[in-house]
Amino acid sequence: MKNRILFIFFISIVQFITAQKPFNYKEEIEQWKIGRYAALKESNGWLNLAGLFWLEQGKSNFGSDKKNKIVFPKGSIAANAGYIELEGNTVRITAAKGVSIKVNNQLIQSSIIFSP
Repeated sequence: MKNRILFIFFISIVQFITAQKPFNYKEEIEQWKIGRYAALKESNGWLNLAGLFWLEQGKSNFGSDKKNKIVFPKGSIAANAGYIELEGNTVRITAAKGVSIKVNNQLIQSSIIFSP
């Protein structure tokens, strides 16, 4: 009888120690989606590669005209909106005459947009 009680007690302890919280598959998937989406949106995430244009030293014209080095979808920007200039590690954007460009919510004619 004593052995039976000890055995039941031992089994109860083992079950208590190995007990896990209930598995919630849907919640785990949702958490994974949130984490994955956040990672994709980071500065080095894949979503920042969409529409990526490698800049070469000097000026690169941009706009919706196919003659530009950097071509935007038609109707989304002026045909010849301006140019982006890479000098060393500094990137400057300059708007064409009559084109409005905002940097940090301020209209600019020319502005440095990256400098280490």
